[in-house]
Amino acid sequence: MINEQEIYKLVNIISEATEEVLAIYSSQEFGVTEKYDKTPLTLADKSGLWIYTKEVIETVSPKRGTKKATKYYFSKAGSGEIKSLTFSNLKDVIPADDPLYSEMELLFTSNSALHAYNQSSGSYKINSFLNSKGL
Repeated sequence: MINEQEIYKLVNIISEATEEVLAIYSSQEFGVTEKYDKTPLTLADKSGLWIYTKEVIETVSPKRGTKKATKYYFSKAGSGEIKSLTFSNLKDVIPADDPLYSEMELLFTSNSALHAYNQSSGSYKINSFLNSKGL
Protein backbone atom coordinates (compact mmCIF):
# COMPACT_ATOMS: atom_id res chain seq x y z
CA MET A 1 0.00 0.00 0.00
CA ILE A 2 1.23 3.52 -0.80
CA ASN A 3 1.81 5.72 2.19
CA GLU A 4 1.09 9.46 2.42
CA GLN A 5 4.70 10.49 1.82
CA GLU A 6 4.84 8.47 -1.42
CA ILE A 7 1.59 10.09 -2.55
CA TYR A 8 3.10 13.57 -2.06
CA LYS A 9 6.18 12.52 -4.04
CA LEU A 10 3.96 11.29 -6.90
CA VAL A 11 1.94 14.51 -6.85
CA ASN A 12 5.16 16.54 -7.11
CA ILE A 13 6.43 14.40 -9.99
CA ILE A 14 3.11 14.81 -11.83
CA SER A 15 3.14 18.58 -11.23
CA GLU A 16 6.67 18.92 -12.59
CA ALA A 17 5.83 16.78 -15.64
CA THR A 18 2.72 18.87 -16.29
CA GLU A 19 4.80 22.07 -16.22
CA GLU A 20 7.25 20.57 -18.73
CA VAL A 21 4.46 19.50 -21.09
CA LEU A 22 2.80 22.91 -20.89
CA ALA A 23 6.13 24.59 -21.62
CA ILE A 24 6.46 22.51 -24.79
CA TYR A 25 2.93 23.34 -25.91
CA SER A 26 3.45 27.05 -25.36
CA SER A 27 6.80 27.17 -27.19
CA GLN A 28 7.17 28.77 -30.63
CA GLU A 29 8.03 25.43 -32.23
CA PHE A 30 5.01 23.52 -31.05
CA GLY A 31 1.72 25.35 -31.06
CA VAL A 32 -1.95 24.61 -30.85
CA THR A 33 -4.38 26.32 -33.18
CA GLU A 34 -8.01 25.86 -34.15
CA LYS A 35 -9.82 25.02 -37.38
CA TYR A 36 -12.79 27.12 -38.48
CA ASP A 37 -15.07 24.91 -36.38
CA LYS A 38 -12.97 25.55 -33.22
CA THR A 39 -11.44 22.05 -33.32
CA PRO A 40 -7.99 22.21 -31.67
CA LEU A 41 -5.04 21.11 -33.82
CA THR A 42 -1.34 20.77 -33.01
CA LEU A 43 1.10 22.58 -35.30
CA ALA A 44 3.57 19.85 -36.21
CA ASP A 45 5.69 21.42 -38.97
CA LYS A 46 5.94 24.79 -40.65
CA SER A 47 9.01 24.31 -42.83
CA GLY A 48 6.88 24.64 -45.99
CA LEU A 49 3.22 23.96 -45.70
CA TRP A 50 2.00 24.41 -42.16
CA ILE A 51 1.07 20.87 -41.13
CA TYR A 52 -1.23 20.25 -38.20
CA THR A 53 -2.17 17.02 -36.46
CA LYS A 54 -5.07 15.94 -34.33
CA GLU A 55 -5.32 12.75 -32.29
CA VAL A 56 -8.76 11.16 -32.51
CA ILE A 57 -10.48 7.99 -31.37
CA GLU A 58 -12.13 6.10 -34.23
CA THR A 59 -14.61 3.27 -33.99
CA VAL A 60 -13.24 0.23 -35.78
CA SER A 61 -16.31 -1.94 -35.37
CA PRO A 62 -18.76 -2.83 -32.62
CA LYS A 63 -16.81 -6.03 -31.93
CA ARG A 64 -13.27 -4.62 -32.22
CA GLY A 65 -13.95 -1.36 -30.43
CA THR A 66 -11.96 1.81 -31.02
CA LYS A 67 -8.45 2.81 -32.01
CA LYS A 68 -6.35 5.95 -31.72
CA ALA A 69 -5.62 7.67 -35.03
CA THR A 70 -3.90 10.84 -36.20
CA LYS A 71 -5.61 13.18 -38.66
CA TYR A 72 -3.47 15.51 -40.77
CA TYR A 73 -4.26 19.02 -41.99
CA PHE A 74 -2.36 21.82 -43.71
CA SER A 75 -2.48 25.48 -44.58
CA LYS A 76 -0.35 27.46 -47.04
CA ALA A 77 0.70 29.77 -44.21
CA GLY A 78 -0.27 30.36 -40.63
CA SER A 79 -3.16 32.57 -41.66
CA GLY A 80 -4.37 30.34 -44.52
CA GLU A 81 -7.43 28.12 -44.49
CA ILE A 82 -6.80 24.79 -42.76
CA LYS A 83 -7.74 21.77 -44.88
CA SER A 84 -7.28 18.00 -44.72
CA LEU A 85 -3.87 16.97 -46.07
CA THR A 86 -4.98 15.18 -49.25
CA PHE A 87 -4.00 15.28 -52.93
CA SER A 88 -7.31 16.88 -53.76
CA ASN A 89 -6.73 19.75 -51.33
CA LEU A 90 -3.09 20.19 -52.39
CA LYS A 91 -4.38 21.31 -55.79
CA ASP A 92 -4.85 24.69 -54.10
CA VAL A 93 -1.07 24.83 -53.66
CA ILE A 94 0.05 23.09 -56.86
CA PRO A 95 -2.41 23.08 -59.79
CA ALA A 96 -3.16 19.58 -61.12
CA ASP A 97 -1.91 20.56 -64.60
CA ASP A 98 1.50 21.58 -63.20
CA PRO A 99 4.22 18.94 -63.91
CA LEU A 100 5.23 19.27 -60.26
CA TYR A 101 1.84 17.86 -59.24
CA SER A 102 2.48 14.75 -61.38
CA GLU A 103 5.92 14.36 -59.82
CA MET A 104 4.34 14.64 -56.37
CA GLU A 105 1.79 11.93 -57.25
CA LEU A 106 4.60 9.58 -58.32
CA LEU A 107 6.58 10.19 -55.14
CA PHE A 108 3.60 10.06 -52.75
CA THR A 109 1.41 7.19 -53.89
CA SER A 110 -1.51 7.78 -51.51
CA ASN A 111 -2.99 10.39 -49.20
CA SER A 112 -1.48 8.54 -46.24
CA ALA A 113 1.99 8.81 -47.86
CA LEU A 114 1.61 12.60 -47.58
CA HIS A 115 1.67 12.12 -43.80
CA ALA A 116 5.15 10.54 -43.70
CA TYR A 117 7.60 12.22 -41.35
CA ASN A 118 11.37 12.39 -41.93
CA GLN A 119 13.08 12.03 -38.55
CA SER A 120 16.50 13.08 -39.86
CA SER A 121 15.27 16.40 -41.31
CA GLY A 122 12.68 16.97 -38.60
CA SER A 123 9.95 17.73 -41.12
CA TYR A 124 7.25 16.01 -43.11
CA LYS A 125 8.41 14.48 -46.39
CA ILE A 126 5.90 16.54 -48.37
CA ASN A 127 7.57 19.69 -47.02
CA SER A 128 11.02 18.36 -47.87
CA PHE A 129 9.79 17.69 -51.40
CA LEU A 130 8.17 21.12 -51.80
CA ASN A 131 11.21 22.89 -50.33
CA SER A 132 13.51 21.03 -52.75
CA LYS A 133 11.38 22.45 -55.58
CA GLY A 134 11.62 25.98 -54.26
CA LEU A 135 8.08 26.17 -52.90
